[in-house]
Amino acid sequence: MLVLSGRYDQLFTLVIFPSWILYGMATASVLVLRRKCPALPRPYRTLGYPVVPIVFVLVAALFSGIYVEKLAKRVDSGLILIAAGVPFYRNWKRRLRESREFETNYLCQTKY
Repeated sequence: MLVLSGRYDQLFTLVIFPSWILYGMATASVLVLRRKCPALPRPYRTLGYPVVPIVFVLVAALFSGIYVEKLAKRVDSGLILIAAGVPFYRNWKRRLRESREFETNYLCQTKY
C-alpha cells in the first residue's frame, strides 16, 4: 500500500525517519540496561562504552530533529505510524504483567 501511495522520496522519509528514532532508542536501551542490571552477563562488549553509544543517541536525535524541521509535513505520517503501535505495545505489556506478575527488574533476575 505504501509503494502505491507516493514517490520514492516520500517512501524514503516514511522509512528512514522512524528508523532513526528506533535506532536511538535501541542504543539508549544499552545504556539503561547496563545501569539497571550491572550483574547481567555481557556476551558482547560495546565499543567505546559509554562514549560511543551516547554520541550515537545524540546523532540519532539530531537526524530526527532535522527530519522534523525540514520535512514536517511528511514526517507526520511516520509519527502516526509509530503511534499506531502504542496500543499493541500497551496490550502486550498488560498481558505480560498479568501472566507472570511482571516486575520492573524482571530482566535483571533472568538467567541467560
